[in-house]
Amino acid sequence: AVDTTDGDTTAPVFFTGYHHVLIFSDSLQARCDSVTFTRCDSVVRMINEPVAWSRGSQITGDTIYMQLDSSSVRSMYVPDNSFIVSRSGPEQADLFDQVQGKTLTAFFKDNNIRKMIVQPDAQSIYFTKDDNGAYMGLSQANADVMRIYFGEEKISKIKYIKNVQNVMTPMEQADLPNARLSRFKWLYNERPQSKEELFR
Repeated sequence: AVDTTDGDTTAPVFFTGYHHVLIFSDSLQARCDSVTFTRCDSVVRMINEPVAWSRGSQITGDTIYMQLDSSSVRSMYVPDNSFIVSRSGPEQADLFDQVQGKTLTAFFKDNNIRKMIVQPDAQSIYFTKDDNGAYMGLSQANADVMRIYFGEEKISKIKYIKNVQNVMTPMEQADLPNARLSRFKWLYNERPQSKEELFR
């Protein structure tokens, strides 16, 4: 007789989910039309209007790949039409830090985004603040590459690399209602808020 009580963890495993897929964990939530996962490379592939939320940030693109390490996210890759946005300041201010470009690669630590690279054709709208958290101005920039650093669950600094064009506008002169990149969308109302939503 063959003991089959323990599953063969070396066997190839492939999962597919569709339609209207929701993903929920304490640190990361996502939704898309379809998802696949293969154990051989530990990659989750989200396709058809995918959205991922990590703490205070929202990521969109044509496709989103998440590289898992055990049960945590190690990295995320968006190969085309990448866009990341996080709220800047209180909700009533309606201000958003944004970066978009062709590709996006995010690196995680303890299931939190620590660093991100957007390239090429990177564009950003970023609200700069002084050491006390008061708004200083609106920075609008283009560069071949942008490195985005995170702190306190949102964008904390952007480094611009090669062919940089950056315009800083004082807050009182900035057109704040139209401070939006071309791919801007804020989908907070679509974000799964609990595990229970997965079973409705």
